[in-house]
Amino acid sequence: MHRIFVLQPYGGVANFNFVVITPEPTEPAKVTSAWSYAVRYTAKGLDLPDHDAALNLLKERHPSWEIIQSLAHPIGINLSIADKDVAEQA
Repeated sequence: MHRIFVLQPYGGVANFNFVVITPEPTEPAKVTSAWSYAVRYTAKGLDLPDHDAALNLLKERHPSWEIIQSLAHPIGINLSIADKDVAEQA
């Protein structure tokens, strides 16, 4: 069974939406460690991450992982507009 992990950028980076899909069950700690390593060892300086380089390093070190830019949008809850929902017709 595949596992899907959402990568978080280091710092306040906007429009960074990447996910990792592993071909087999993988512990979140392993992905966290790998992503942290990639960000740490590609940074241009203290608090200057290079996310593009980090993604490339992650791909090099874990070639079986699929790393894709996600088009998924986080959806929250807004109770004030709940009644605007219209059910689809079958």
